[in-house]
Amino acid sequence: MLGSGDSTCVYTPEQLVILQEFLLADSSGNLVETRLKRPENRPLGIGPKLAPDCIDRFLKADPSLRWTRWMLYQSAGGARAKEASERAMEQLKERFIDERVSGHLDNTNTFIHGVPRPEAEALWAKTEPRYRRIIQVADQDAVEKTGAFGFYRNWPGGSRGLYEKTIKAVVRFLKLEQKVKEMNDDMLKDSKEAVPTKPDDYADVDALEKTTSRVERYHASKHARDDIRFEKVYATDDVSVVAPLTYAAATRYGYEDWQWSSPGAFDQLLTNENAFHDPWKSAVTSNVLVFITFSLPMPCWVMRKGETFDRKYLTNLCVLIARTKLKEFKGASATITDEEGRSVNTEEVRKMILSEVGRDDDPAKEEWPVKRGPRVFKTVEDAKQRLKLLDDALAAVEDWAKSFDPAKIVTETLKLSL
Repeated sequence: MLGSGDSTCVYTPEQLVILQEFLLADSSGNLVETRLKRPENRPLGIGPKLAPDCIDRFLKADPSLRWTRWMLYQSAGGARAKEASERAMEQLKERFIDERVSGHLDNTNTFIHGVPRPEAEALWAKTEPRYRRIIQVADQDAVEKTGAFGFYRNWPGGSRGLYEKTIKAVVRFLKLEQKVKEMNDDMLKDSKEAVPTKPDDYADVDALEKTTSRVERYHASKHARDDIRFEKVYATDDVSVVAPLTYAAATRYGYEDWQWSSPGAFDQLLTNENAFHDPWKSAVTSNVLVFITFSLPMPCWVMRKGETFDRKYLTNLCVLIARTKLKEFKGASATITDEEGRSVNTEEVRKMILSEVGRDDDPAKEEWPVKRGPRVFKTVEDAKQRLKLLDDALAAVEDWAKSFDPAKIVTETLKLSL
């Protein structure tokens, strides 16, 4: 089919039907032309209502044409612009009838005397289809003047870049079609609402972009939950030492009340698109975390937070090593986070273990309503056994840290680019 001007544009019958629906091509297949009088200092003059290169971009974005009508509709301003067109028609009708009743100047500047209102309304009824066709899909001048439903002539579609934004949104969504199907299969299994897949399901471009982000986040979250990478530093029947490389690994092997290994904080990051705080990233950007977990009974203490009391143990310890100090790390002077979240050093942990032997465990003498309970061990030999486990674990961390590459740690948990 021939386009306008010197260029020839070839469209398939299916493509041409869509262009004709939006009054961009006539019944002969020629692109509809308009005369643009704006901008005033350099009017665009005669040319296609929508430039051929813009049309080609819309058609290329979705060769199946399933989304082409939706893209053109949104790029012409969507529902809001349709409402503006109707308001413009009402204003035009009022002005037309008032001028015919009051009298007006015609195109030759000749004054035309007024007529009775019924006659003016009848004249409008005959003229309305012509005006409605003009404003039904307006050209750039009318779009800029009234905000009516219509097209800017050239890319990217006005100062807001409507064409570029719309096409990018559709292309991004279509790239995820298989991911959308997989997500909807999962939603169906869980009796949850599926992701809409039809163009008419989306009121505007923002709604489509929001859904696309939801799909990306869903799959990124799914990957993040399964991405359990870690290094086993040391293990015996009584103690294990693990260095998590991902947030998921931290939640599996770390203590749940630590920010960087809290399942709740992890889930919040993965499911809430407004969640900006990432405690894992905050911790591992500058540090390497190593979890030491004892399987033998360990000493405890009672912590108070407001009116709440809780018993904490030396069972879970987290060693924090600065990324820049890995080769210099010494277990004897390690910085350790205990279950309460306090920062202690190796010597303080050793003292807590030794003090268990002589601790008075008479419940009547304890201050808090939550009691520490009986001593978990009562002999110096038992205390020394635990001290050796601690020392061996820290010695293993010391040896491991010398050759560990911190680049292995995945700081960005959510990778939204699929």
